[in-house]
Amino acid sequence: MNRADELLEAFERTSGVVGSGDPTGVLRPLVEACGWGTRAIEAPLRPSGVRHGVPFGISFVLGAGAPELRVFLEPQDEPPSGASYWRASERVLAFVAERPGADLSRLARIRDLRAFARAWFTVAFRPDSPPAYRIYLCLDGDAAARTRTVREALERLGLADVPRGPKDIPTILSLDLHAAPRTKLYVLEPERLLDHPFARAMPGGDRPMGWLACHFLGGAPRIGWHYGAARHAPDDDELALRLRRFLVERGIDDAPYARARERLGFRHHFVSYQEIGGAPRVTVYQLPEVRRA
Repeated sequence: MNRADELLEAFERTSGVVGSGDPTGVLRPLVEACGWGTRAIEAPLRPSGVRHGVPFGISFVLGAGAPELRVFLEPQDEPPSGASYWRASERVLAFVAERPGADLSRLARIRDLRAFARAWFTVAFRPDSPPAYRIYLCLDGDAAARTRTVREALERLGLADVPRGPKDIPTILSLDLHAAPRTKLYVLEPERLLDHPFARAMPGGDRPMGWLACHFLGGAPRIGWHYGAARHAPDDDELALRLRRFLVERGIDDAPYARARERLGFRHHFVSYQEIGGAPRVTVYQLPEVRRA
């Protein structure tokens, strides 16, 4: 059994509970392009830019747009280094470029910028829709350097920057890699006190904390808020109870979430909230559990 088998097994379990899936069969070759899919599950995990150290993750959508199932992927290669991981990212991009509907032209406008530490990817699956691919460009350097990179990248993309507080830190610039694309800018707001029902529903969310704001650029102003559950919720079961109450209060069917908690037994990594045309959406990010050496 290899790491791709491990991921696909978790993906199929989640798909069976919350819906959607991979009828196109792209997930395995995509994982193999990432450079770690064929590694045995007994092999040690490579160094990672993700805190939990696992180069993949699974999340699912509740509310607007559901069912949608997403897989996060971190390309890696040998020997572990920034350069080798970028080579792996180029393989992933070559794979994506061959998919129907792929459009990498916007990425081409900013690829020569050398201020991104690494690239991550997601693929999103929805019934009766082709898989949707996204790249996440992780910003490098101090806050001033990151701000310069964001300004240059957004100018090239024909987009306006977003206002930020003096201590806010741009972290990731994300591009959809298909037609009708979006751009998203993630900003860590370390001292944010978020006055919103979502924040008050989360354990500790009613106090200043490091909220991650996701700004959707290029259309009507919209922000998604990411709550770091693994860091800020010491009791995962309490979080689950509070999240179910919040779902009901927002008019979101909580049955898929309840089934997922019962059958998958996952721990939360992040929980995010946004509104799309006034309709609420919650995304639940599972903390991946893998065999470690």
